[in-house]
Amino acid sequence: MIPQAWTLSVELYLSILLPLFLFVIGRSVIAFVSLLVVTSVVSLWVLEGSGQFSMLLGMGVFHFMLGILLARFHDDLRLATKRSSQWIAVILIPLGLILLNFAHFGNRELEWFSPLNPLARYVPGVGAAMLLLAFSIRPSLSKPLVTPVLVYLGKISYSLYLCQLIVLFVLTPRCLLYLNQNGFEADGARVIALVISSIGVILLSDVLYRFVEKPSIQLARRLSARSVG
Repeated sequence: MIPQAWTLSVELYLSILLPLFLFVIGRSVIAFVSLLVVTSVVSLWVLEGSGQFSMLLGMGVFHFMLGILLARFHDDLRLATKRSSQWIAVILIPLGLILLNFAHFGNRELEWFSPLNPLARYVPGVGAAMLLLAFSIRPSLSKPLVTPVLVYLGKISYSLYLCQLIVLFVLTPRCLLYLNQNGFEADGARVIALVISSIGVILLSDVLYRFVEKPSIQLARRLSARSVG
């Protein structure tokens, strides 16, 4: 019922690699960037066709290291672009949005040169980094993203990711069947089923967040504090 749960093992590998990445960037930024380039090339050309797990791990390392690099220079970039932050943000936001949605048209655009096709999987991460950079150097632009509704959806997003297919497999077909049997046309039934399924997945995600995810985070923090103490 949770077929995407195998991606958690990829996240565990990335978490294990985190101390190594922090050690390298703490010693030398040049070494870190070199490691980023090498791992990206390896994942693009060597791991290509070696299986979904290997490819996802390669993509995860790229995005993980890109995020660490952005966090490392967060304050420096903000100070360096203080005077021109408005114009930089104006450029970064639309470009970031385009690259973030590149997966929807990237493969078609790159069909003329097949060796570049693997790049399409990495472009959205670069777009996300551009948006984060824009919001970092221009915090006022992120205010629309911190509304109560969006903050709430952000909190339960991981639980929503895990349980969405349960709702899709269990609740949605039953809604469609019930509506079809009671005279609803296809378009109307789809809209109603979508609304009911959306409410159902949010409620289930809320339960998982409150009673599984949040207690697990609190337990991890207590164990971490105890080991440090």
